[in-house]
Amino acid sequence: MSVKSIKINHSETLRDKYLLSAILLFLYIILFEFVLPVNKILPKPSLLWESLIAVWSYYNFLEEISISTLIIYAGILCSYVVIYSLRVPLLKLLSGLGNAFTRLSFLKYFPAFFYAVLFAYWFPNSPAAEFLFVFVAVTFYLLLSIQQNLNSIPESYILIARNLGVNENRIFKEIVWKKSLPSLFSGLIKIHFLIWILVLLYEFVGDYFGIGHVYNTALQYNDFAGLFSIAIYVAILIWIGSKAIEYSKSKLIYWN
Repeated sequence: MSVKSIKINHSETLRDKYLLSAILLFLYIILFEFVLPVNKILPKPSLLWESLIAVWSYYNFLEEISISTLIIYAGILCSYVVIYSLRVPLLKLLSGLGNAFTRLSFLKYFPAFFYAVLFAYWFPNSPAAEFLFVFVAVTFYLLLSIQQNLNSIPESYILIARNLGVNENRIFKEIVWKKSLPSLFSGLIKIHFLIWILVLLYEFVGDYFGIGHVYNTALQYNDFAGLFSIAIYVAILIWIGSKAIEYSKSKLIYWN
């Protein structure tokens, strides 16, 4: 397939997505503004529009959304920086453990709600504890992604490097780490969405600060339109964060 054909197909796919979105938006406005103005399925478009503006003052949304966003992305960034700084000893440790660390993956089958409740119970009303929660969760999942990728690294790469007299530290830094980066970033893209869910649960249960606290308050006030407005802003933040991670991956990694 030629480059021109790929571009045409990509353009057609985008056009179809925009067209479908426009149709769904039109149907939503017609159906829920005029046909079903009073319902418990979706709020009226006019009411939703008012709510999108009102939540900023009514729920002190700027401060709350800033807290959650800062904690999430600071935790992700710090986790990556720590793993990068300690990449050689960590890779050696993971290689030495074999599949032992991978066996801890059973922990992901515990409901996410459990971890959120546990941390909120241990450290009530603590942004520092929430940051620690994010840092630990991201680090665990990133290390798990790296561990699962180690077996896919061709042994010939390492043997050739050793035959050329390259020392072990450089092998782990230049070969093993770089071959692990695509897996790490792919894992980070998946983890990013999970971390948002965990943080919202954490804040909802703790009910002290953040977007989860706003959700809790809106639910107590039966603010139907407010729940959807908050969800829209959260979806936008998650989309921006995902695109930023994908962009960073495209700029930092040019190999597979």
